[in-house]
This record gives sequence, C-alpha cells and structure tokens, in this order.
Amino acid sequence: MSWYAATLLFRSSVGMRRAHETGARYSDAIFSPMYAIAILRYRRPLEEVVAAVDDHRAYLRTLKDQGILVASGPAHPRNGGMLILRVPDDDIIPSLDRVRDADPYYQRGLAQYELIPWAPTIGKDELDKM
Repeated sequence: MSWYAATLLFRSSVGMRRAHETGARYSDAIFSPMYAIAILRYRRPLEEVVAAVDDHRAYLRTLKDQGILVASGPAHPRNGGMLILRVPDDDIIPSLDRVRDADPYYQRGLAQYELIPWAPTIGKDELDKM
C-alpha cells in the first residue's frame, strides 16, 4: 500500500470515528483541512541561502495570508527549515507540489523539500483554530 493510500485509509477511519462521536455526517468529518510537514534541506552554502532569505520569507508571508502556512522557521543548526502547512483534504499532493514549486529557495536550487502529509489527532482542534 502506498503512503498516500495509507493516509487516506487512516483519515477515513479517523473521520468515521469523529462523525460517530460528534453526531456529524461522515463527509463533514473527513473533508476537514489536512496538514503537512515540509522539511527543507539546504543544497547550497549558507551564504547563498541567506542572500535569498528575504524573497523566501516574502513568499512564506503570502502562504500565511492565504491560510496555508501555519508556522515556519529555520532548523538548528541552520542547515534547513520546517513548515507546518494546511492543505485541502481533496487536493493534498497537488497543493503541496504548488507550495514547493513556488518557493524561491526551490526555484533557485537552494533547498530541497521533503513533503509529508500529516493527519494530526492530538492537538488538531488547536491547529484548526490557528
């Protein structure tokens, strides 16, 4: 089973349980926002990355304004960074690809992305409020 199929199966079972517990319709329970973790790893010297940081952060601010970016920041030590993203449940992979492809770091070959769809259970209500 692929990771995508496993994610959908997991989301489906979580959605059915939440629908049962809350009295909601199953479709309402599973078509809520999906989250993802993006791990960025720098592929060029830090000096080159720092030269593009303003463009990268401007891009991240647009994602924040659109409700896609929940939080972001550099890793420690500074060899990359991480993003917590909110994406539509019915468009997970294409949405994540668009986030990656539009990042100046990615476009300039400064960083590679690892995109991990994530179905949080504990703390999800707090994430949904952010």
